[in-house]
Amino acid sequence: MRRFRLALGTVPLTLVLVAATCGCSSHYYEIVLRPEGDAIERQLTCWKQQNSTKILEDFPRDRLEKIASAYSAVPTEKLKQKHSFSGRFVGKMPDDMGGSGTYTRWVCPFGTAAAYMERFGGNDNVAQQIKDRQQAANRLVDLGIGWLEAELAGESKWGDLRRFLDTHVRHDLENLSYMFVVAAGLPQDLATDPPVLGKNAASTVRATTFWIRMLQYLVERGYVQPRDLPSILRSDDSLFLPLIERLVAQKLGMADDAPRPAALAFLVSPEMAKASLDRYLRTTPEFLELERAWREKKSKAADESPHEPAQVLGELFQKAFFEISFEDDTKLNVVLACGEPPTATNGIWDDNKRQIAWKTTQNGNQGLPTFMYAMWSVPIAEAQIKQFGKCVLTGENLYAYVMWYGSLSKKEAIEWDAFLATLQPGGDLPASLKQFRFSDDPPLPTDLSEPKPSSLADEPRRLILTGLSSSDKPNR
Repeated sequence: MRRFRLALGTVPLTLVLVAATCGCSSHYYEIVLRPEGDAIERQLTCWKQQNSTKILEDFPRDRLEKIASAYSAVPTEKLKQKHSFSGRFVGKMPDDMGGSGTYTRWVCPFGTAAAYMERFGGNDNVAQQIKDRQQAANRLVDLGIGWLEAELAGESKWGDLRRFLDTHVRHDLENLSYMFVVAAGLPQDLATDPPVLGKNAASTVRATTFWIRMLQYLVERGYVQPRDLPSILRSDDSLFLPLIERLVAQKLGMADDAPRPAALAFLVSPEMAKASLDRYLRTTPEFLELERAWREKKSKAADESPHEPAQVLGELFQKAFFEISFEDDTKLNVVLACGEPPTATNGIWDDNKRQIAWKTTQNGNQGLPTFMYAMWSVPIAEAQIKQFGKCVLTGENLYAYVMWYGSLSKKEAIEWDAFLATLQPGGDLPASLKQFRFSDDPPLPTDLSEPKPSSLADEPRRLILTGLSSSDKPNR
């Protein structure tokens, strides 16, 4: 999983770009789905391995037990291997990966239509996630105000700086947090792969569209300037801190080259800034709760290390920005062997293998769910050839016909089936189709100049006539 850290762990109020470090290991899941009538055969294989060496590691036992339970199986004791499970399911998919899915099949005399859709992981309660992120972003601003007030309350322009933090910074931090929510739903080339930061990042940065957009947002609102990019990309606090000091001084009414008052001495060096911030954070409810939890653990484990005050900020930044996006420690490959080209899907159809494939990742408990779907139809060629002389309903047209047929009432279905029974392949078939109307359709006008009212039969009539008029429909 990609983890995030602040470029300046000692500064809570700045809107910063972040670095990402890629995890060394990933969990892999492969699922193969084979529809069989109203049921679907599902085979799941899972394992954990190092990304660079592909060496297998212990698969988490709690995950393995949950998966095994979904297939009414008993997990093996050996964790460092690939684990396979299979089962046959009707309707609802098993909750093997913390999601929810369905397989549905509709049948009519001329073919079948099927739909598969499934959510993997993630959290569909977007409103609550946004609320939680908003609260975290606002709490970061509160802490920033509290820290600077402890140092600058005596300054004549402190009121101006406080208003700036309480209005503009609060609003902008919320906006940036929401942008990360949007980023979770963007294609990977826009939402992931942030620049890898380091001492030489100025020459090696690989900024993506999303991250440059974040920078543009900060530039437009005066937090940083384009020329500051090298300092932003470098995690060396001695280069980043002047940006913070400059912003604070500007809001206190000082020019960039004006002498700084003694009140700003706490921003002279990263060490002084950290010491100042740590003093303040130690007084906050969040740190006092961390201390309480540490004492409780220390009573059971003497070697338990105490918490750093900056952890308060790290947890809030995680909640405000990164819990929803960029999780990629779970690799998910799904194959649906449906046999017929899909009429709609967000996967990739392989015409040679006659299957749909998805290759993606899955978010954990936070973030938008990974979602996949497919719809396809399977013609009953013999029935169509007998009725129409050739297979006229396939693909999207057959899917639409099955959906229409499934919506009929019992009375309507009897009327339609009885009408079709009177038809024979031949030249008068199109004319007969054009004349049919259901008994409950609006009556035809006596005046031929009046428009003809619509009929429930208009949709299947169009679909069948389209197939009849097509010369490239093979007899199957």
